[in-house]
Amino acid sequence: MSVIEEKKEQYIDPAWGYKSGGYPIFVAVLGIACIFAIVVKLYPMAVVWAVLFILALLSTLKARKIKKEVMTFRDEMLTMPCVKGKVTNIEERPFVFGMELSPDKMKFFGPKTRAYRVYVSYEDPATGMTKEVMSQLYDQHRLYTYDMKCEARTVAERRKAIFDENADVYVSSDGRASVELISSPLT
Repeated sequence: MSVIEEKKEQYIDPAWGYKSGGYPIFVAVLGIACIFAIVVKLYPMAVVWAVLFILALLSTLKARKIKKEVMTFRDEMLTMPCVKGKVTNIEERPFVFGMELSPDKMKFFGPKTRAYRVYVSYEDPATGMTKEVMSQLYDQHRLYTYDMKCEARTVAERRKAIFDENADVYVSSDGRASVELISSPLT
């Protein structure tokens, strides 16, 4: 068990997919549509646009709050002691409209809605026990590259990982842990 040197510039950033709960431009367009419906005196349409505007605004505010909490946690954990860990499992999950769904729903969604959770085992510096921690979400474009010149038939065979099998795990004194995947050079 050794604490390692920190090289934060080599880390792969997680997918801040939580921001996709709504977009400010979409919210603004719904607000403008609501105002236009009131001016033209289409009151039933104004009510529909107003409800959509409120839902989109609440979704955007919630997504921003979640994103801020995730970023604050990551920044805090990057100041903690770091140990090496080993990637043990990568789990594919559907990630639709800013919501992470259970892996058993993968058959209902296409490849563009996939996100990944990486499981890393590490030795806790405080107790010396081997533990496993789950990473934040990563989208497929942050973890994999595709070799289109390859003769393989399927996309899965063309996929090459751009992360190392080792990962850095930041462990706080109260037992919380955070995973940072290390970018590997492409060959």
